[in-house]
Amino acid sequence: MSENKNFKEETIKLVNLRIKELQDLGMLDIPSDYSVGNALQYAWFKLQELKGGANAKYAPALEICEPDSIVFSLVKMVTDGLTVAKSQCYFMVRKAGNKFNLDYGQEYQGKIALAKRYSGILSIDHQVVYNGEHYEVKCIDGIKSIEHQPDMDKFDYDQIKGAYCVVTEKDDKKKAFELSMQQIEISWLYQFVDKDNPIEKLLKEKTRLKSVHSAFKPQMCEKAVINYAMKGYINRSNDSAIIPEKKELPEAKETLSINTKQPEKKTLEIKPEEKKPVEITKEEEGPGY
Repeated sequence: MSENKNFKEETIKLVNLRIKELQDLGMLDIPSDYSVGNALQYAWFKLQELKGGANAKYAPALEICEPDSIVFSLVKMVTDGLTVAKSQCYFMVRKAGNKFNLDYGQEYQGKIALAKRYSGILSIDHQVVYNGEHYEVKCIDGIKSIEHQPDMDKFDYDQIKGAYCVVTEKDDKKKAFELSMQQIEISWLYQFVDKDNPIEKLLKEKTRLKSVHSAFKPQMCEKAVINYAMKGYINRSNDSAIIPEKKELPEAKETLSINTKQPEKKTLEIKPEEKKPVEITKEEEGPGY
């Protein structure tokens, strides 16, 4: 227990040091409404519950994942300004050769948060369309508008025609996005496409669809169209919402030499070096920071 506690403290300390170092170098700006400490604590609670899959014999993530992948995932979460406390992101164990890494990803709530933060969108309304309902799309100068009349008598998981969302932008303009049921299923199955499993075969068999897609089909359809819409807003945005007023960068004080190791087998060591200008090497950068 004490070793796990030490591993937690050292890992979070290491993440905080890395974030502080990036901020001091002017390489990272944190949103003013984001609490790094709270986000890291919630993330650690989630990681304590996380286990690997069958290929990892359902072992605890903190015991089998490479320490540097844990640090990297936590730093990536903070860089995005998201938190697992609000289901904005997630962690998962992924096998990489003969090792296991911790992976980080954005949930659709996280994509909405990022789009609102960087693009200033005001709201997102979304609906599933069932066969037999009145659904009409008009397009003027490339701008879609949707007229939809839901009918509870038509609600049937096997009769979903597609889904759409309407985004209200900061100038009160509305923008509509829609996906057919086939497009949604392609988005669900695309990760399994390879030369032996073309998308046409996967769509016909549908054996790779997860149980969650069947059990919560309407919600999953709405998530798909929201992800589709938010991707464009996030990718087209800039960082003006979080960049502070221009100021001179502080002088770098010291370089951190970081050695990350697993609990019980190895230990994390943080060794400040003698004061000198910061020189970030490939090893110190980590995998893609």
